[in-house]
Amino acid sequence: MDKKVTNAPTSEHINDFLKGLDKLCYRHNGFNAFSDFLALSALDISNAVNPNEDRQQQYQKTLGKYNGEEQNAMAEMLSALVWEMTPPKGTTPRYYDVLGDLLGNLELHDAWKAQFFTPQVVSDFCGLMTFGEKLEPEIKKRGYVKMHEPCIGGGSMVIGLVNAMFQKGYNPCKQLLVVAYDIDIRCIYMSYIQLSLMGIPVILQQRDTLTLQSHDNAYWITPAFAFDDWAGKLLFEQKVRKFKDILIEFENPVVADQNHTAKFQTPVETGQLSLF
Repeated sequence: MDKKVTNAPTSEHINDFLKGLDKLCYRHNGFNAFSDFLALSALDISNAVNPNEDRQQQYQKTLGKYNGEEQNAMAEMLSALVWEMTPPKGTTPRYYDVLGDLLGNLELHDAWKAQFFTPQVVSDFCGLMTFGEKLEPEIKKRGYVKMHEPCIGGGSMVIGLVNAMFQKGYNPCKQLLVVAYDIDIRCIYMSYIQLSLMGIPVILQQRDTLTLQSHDNAYWITPAFAFDDWAGKLLFEQKVRKFKDILIEFENPVVADQNHTAKFQTPVETGQLSLF
């Protein structure tokens, strides 16, 4: 029998989560049990939103490792996580990286990969600093802002921006679009679960940001992205941009460079937030 979890953050819902994890640790290694919980939760959400045969098979294979009592314990863990991430009624939402905190406190992170999860207080500070200066004008211009996160981890930095937007009176569930990557599939699971529960439109992919090598060609699409038809919105924006480019080509005069080669003078839109 593996050693039961003891040292961890305390709250009513977190304690319920840990009780469920303890039940799994009687027959399973803590690292594997926590990882399988993440996989099952993420796969369950993904298959409900964007059915994928490979992921359905992965779900059934992973679930088969656990007996009925252990499966109920995982359901209790997910319920506890949902309650932990549910803001009190009538208050401004303020989230934190629950799973990242648990991973660190339970010492279940991958030490070999030198994983480090950004403290939420740091991410919240970065979110406030970034939003007011760079992102608020973008929302006023186009109705929402895009965020690119090349190494999402548990989603702490995204959550920091979400908290900043709520604090400033905006709604990130409607006015924020996130495109994110991570090389570690467990990080994809963690951020996907939490951002799905928060109602944030997100596209995730397991990818090495340094080499740009994708480890999974199938994207992880949160329910908010699917149900609010962000794919349709992005396609419409793309068509509008192409139409504007055509108009610019016809309206702008043709000039000649030093080699007398004809070319069009077209404005170039730049900025870190232009992701598509």
